[in-house]
Amino acid sequence: MILATVNTYDQHLQVISSILKNGHLLGIENFWLGASNLKDLNTWTWQSIGTPLGYKNWSKDEPQSNLIGQNGCMIMGMDESWYSVDCNSKYYFICERTSILKKSSEPMYL
Repeated sequence: MILATVNTYDQHLQVISSILKNGHLLGIENFWLGASNLKDLNTWTWQSIGTPLGYKNWSKDEPQSNLIGQNGCMIMGMDESWYSVDCNSKYYFICERTSILKKSSEPMYL
């Protein structure tokens, strides 16, 4: 499994729905998503597909200016917005996988 890629607002809502279905509480917990600036410090990309972010849900003043010139990774914060954080931080994570029950190009979130 890989960390979740969120290319659209609908996928963002699916991630939130999956978090809630699995008994986690938004507003209390943060979750890793699969984007970082590890390959290029000036560009945030989805690690599983290697493309720059299209849809964005950064919180105000994000990505953090204090991470400019440093590697950063992405979390979905307690307010459902995205934040840049040190990649060595510890958070819950949300992964995606391809459905084996239906033919669809849309990922499922776990």
